[in-house]
Amino acid sequence: MEHVAARGEAHLFHTDFSACNAYAEGLERAAALRCPVQIISGRLDAMTPPRASRALTDVMKAANVSVETVIAGRRARTDERATRCDPRRIISALRHDRLR
Repeated sequence: MEHVAARGEAHLFHTDFSACNAYAEGLERAAALRCPVQIISGRLDAMTPPRASRALTDVMKAANVSVETVIAGRRARTDERATRCDPRRIISALRHDRLR
């Protein structure tokens, strides 16, 4: 996001956050899912921490939900804590056998 903002798009963050705030019926739509779902949360993600996925997992009773928490965040390049992020753990979470 910072890279895109550096290119000079006016009001980028406002536009992005406004779209997120305006999105309606997310939980209702998630509750209707009947397919396998994998949620990967970054422990270092300050904007959407792992606890933020609880509401989604709670409503997706009919879906086969898998939740993985990895050491990662949104600012991996600039956050010194993200040096602990191992990309292999993220790839492993993406390949989770439960969804196949």
